[in-house]
Amino acid sequence: MEKVLQILIVFVLLMLVVSRFFREREFKFREYIYLQRIRHPLPSDISGRLLSTVVRHALAAEPGDAAAPVPAVSDPDQGLLFRRGPDRTRALEIVDEYSGLVISTLETDEVDAILFEPATRLVYCYSVSGSITVIRGSGRDGYRVLQSLAAPEGGTMLSLDPIDKKLYVESEGSLFVFAFA
Repeated sequence: MEKVLQILIVFVLLMLVVSRFFREREFKFREYIYLQRIRHPLPSDISGRLLSTVVRHALAAEPGDAAAPVPAVSDPDQGLLFRRGPDRTRALEIVDEYSGLVISTLETDEVDAILFEPATRLVYCYSVSGSITVIRGSGRDGYRVLQSLAAPEGGTMLSLDPIDKKLYVESEGSLFVFAFA
């Protein structure tokens, strides 16, 4: 009986070490704050590494217009597609890229631009009404809103620097920079 207890204790300690190892490897999210407003252009080393998406205003076309652009971005590793909800609803849909089935729907502000960073599994949704929603993915159906922050209205471009994790929103000829607190 004593031998079984020793084996059980070693097993529990080993599981604690393994779980701590995996927890430390996960990207720890810190909230974004507004940092500064800068004029164009960014230094070439920064602008060359940005992940960017063009803003497609949800209200620019009539509802049901088949030609209306729908912002969408894919996660090829998980076989997922992130897109604006139907009929320009205030939602982000996570869709199986192969079957077309909706896996999950998250409530957000209007979705006018979507940016996905595979390294951290963060999805950034921008609304021209002035907000950015940051969403974290954990697996195929584990998505949750981490933060909603105020942003400039009427932006035309959403960009992310994958190295220093700064968000850039282009609006009115300037870049609005958001960084970790």
